[in-house]
Parts: sequence; C-alpha cells; structure tokens
Amino acid sequence: MKTAQDLLKIIQEQGSRKSLRYSKDHSILCGMMTSGNTCEVEGLGEFQADELLFLEIMTRQTLTNLDFKIKKGGGETHSHDWEDKSDYLKPLKKGDIVAMVPFCDKYLVIGRVVEL
Repeated sequence: MKTAQDLLKIIQEQGSRKSLRYSKDHSILCGMMTSGNTCEVEGLGEFQADELLFLEIMTRQTLTNLDFKIKKGGGETHSHDWEDKSDYLKPLKKGDIVAMVPFCDKYLVIGRVVEL
C-alpha cells in the first residue's frame, strides 16, 4: 500500500503529463466538493466522478480512535449496553474543501483541507 508521501512523489514524476483542464503551473489545486464524488475548482469548472481519483480512506467512514465504554455487564444473555465515543473520519461530502493534483490524466483528490 502506498503512503501519501509515495503518491506525492509519483505525482511529481507525472507532472509533465497533459490533461484536458490542466493547471498551467502544475500546482496543488483547491477545490470544493459539490457532492461526495464531484468537485469544482475556480477557473477550471466542475470535475465529474470519472475525471477524479480519490484516496480510498476518503470514500468511507474510517475509525481513527477506538473509545467505547461498557455500561452494564451481560448477565445470562451476555448482551452489553455500551457507549461508543470513538472518533471517525467521515467520507467526503458536499461543501468540503479539498486539495487536488494532476495524476494519470485525471485529478487526484489528496485530502480534505481543514482549519485548526
């Protein structure tokens, strides 16, 4: 499995490849998701799902920190009452700001951009 660093190295090597709506300076682009799999970039328009690639982790809910507490023991039935306080990375959705780069004649969405 490739890491984000490995992907960025490949992206740099692929930087000279042409795309229909290629950024002239081959820079990282900032886009806004218009749905879970489409994105708009100012000056380049809206990219449809078949023009984009995504890191798999951004396409489904992913557990990032496991934290649950059992409130009651199971007794004879062995069922438990528990509370899930785990953290999850949510899939991309409309309104998310993302970073994207040209990659293999498409654009690779490399991550959601957030303010801390």
